[in-house]
Amino acid sequence: MQEFASQSTPPCVWVNQSIGQEQPRLQFPQAVYYQHWDELLLDQLDAVIVNGVSDRLLTAVRELARQGVRIFVVTLIDSGPAALFRFTSLWQEFPGQVMPLFCSGVRTAGTMALQRFHQLQIGQLWKVEFTRILSVRPPHSLALTPGLIDQFLLEDLQWLGELAGAPQHVTMQMSGPPEHPVEATVFLGGEGIPEVKWALQTHLDPECWNIRLIGVQNEIQVRCRAGHAPRFFENNSESPLTGEFPPVCLSASKLYAQSPMAADMVQQLKPQASGTETAPQPGWAQLIQLAEIGAAARRSFLRRRTVDVHFAEGSERSHFKSQMTAIGCGALLWTMFSMIAMLLIAGLFDPRDREFRSSSAVGFVLRDGDFAAESENLTPLGRRTVDRIAANWSATSPVLIIEESPANQADLDRRREQAVLDLLLRQGVRSPQERLSLRPLPGTWFETFMRLSWIAVFGPLVIVLVLQLLIFAARKPVKLD
Repeated sequence: MQEFASQSTPPCVWVNQSIGQEQPRLQFPQAVYYQHWDELLLDQLDAVIVNGVSDRLLTAVRELARQGVRIFVVTLIDSGPAALFRFTSLWQEFPGQVMPLFCSGVRTAGTMALQRFHQLQIGQLWKVEFTRILSVRPPHSLALTPGLIDQFLLEDLQWLGELAGAPQHVTMQMSGPPEHPVEATVFLGGEGIPEVKWALQTHLDPECWNIRLIGVQNEIQVRCRAGHAPRFFENNSESPLTGEFPPVCLSASKLYAQSPMAADMVQQLKPQASGTETAPQPGWAQLIQLAEIGAAARRSFLRRRTVDVHFAEGSERSHFKSQMTAIGCGALLWTMFSMIAMLLIAGLFDPRDREFRSSSAVGFVLRDGDFAAESENLTPLGRRTVDRIAANWSATSPVLIIEESPANQADLDRRREQAVLDLLLRQGVRSPQERLSLRPLPGTWFETFMRLSWIAVFGPLVIVLVLQLLIFAARKPVKLD
């Protein structure tokens, strides 16, 4: 890693199958090349730079991270910024080992321009403007695609944030036909930070970019054209920027070439290789925040107005807590409104009369199932019910209701009534016939409906509470050394 940070030949390179074998070998003839990623595990590595996203690559990164190897993920990839978030689970599993590697090709020039701005003492910085022009050759279209805009916006937001700070609101505009825009402009701002204007354009001319740092008294510009070193402008006089700048190569695909993109990568790797980090280096949490700014910019364009930027903690734990909170609130609201609805339904459509409800409330109901089939003999459960009724006879006043047989057999109903009377008399109940009624039971379907309804009302809330308990049961104890 120290060798790479000093811009010498890297000790080893894993060549992806999508990249030709000859081109990297010509650029780094002294490097060691491997055909398969598992061969890297045989050597002692400080760090690995990863370019691209695939299932095979994610497997390799996980195994290398388990070996303690630091992983730097190149953020400028052809599949777009959204594909980078497949590394998020690895970042959470190996915090501090998986880090993004930005390569806008402008970060180093922007940092040096800000240093020169402060050296000249031309007042407070109140506006930053950056314009990037991409070269398009026929037969390719000049139109900007959403993926291309997101790709370069993510890269440039990183170093623009270092210059101006984190934005609080964002506005995005497009120029050209709605289906085929040729220019995208993003305005960033907030309280206490400079205003930022970012623009991406396409043109037939060579690629170039321009930075303007506007102060109260004067401004500084940095201009760069493909194949040339950046030029510095101050007070209408031209002078080159101090520092090492290789010839410009803005193409995102030539990551192995000596270019400002490689210079940006080296600037990020140097402090970590030497162990002298004087400022926080870009981390995966910052990448998530930059993606949130990009998402806010897209919302701004769709709504055609300025929108606020809200940063959220990007971790599975925070997402899980948010989801559980939303589910818990939803279950609580469901229980509350459903319970009110069920009470209204029960009051309006209950077919049971007052006598039956009073007897049912104290258990003074003998149903057909409490008797043996086609017999006046009580089942064991029915016998226990009669014993309980006899014990509570003098303490309550409801009527003892005996359900008529389903076939309305009068003789069977009289025999069942007499069997119950005889049993109550044997247990010392006086005049039980005065509080005994043989009749059909109303609204038996209603009771079943209400039971199922209460399960539906309280079931979701019970499930949420059980899941909350499982969270504590699944927690692994932390061992302190």
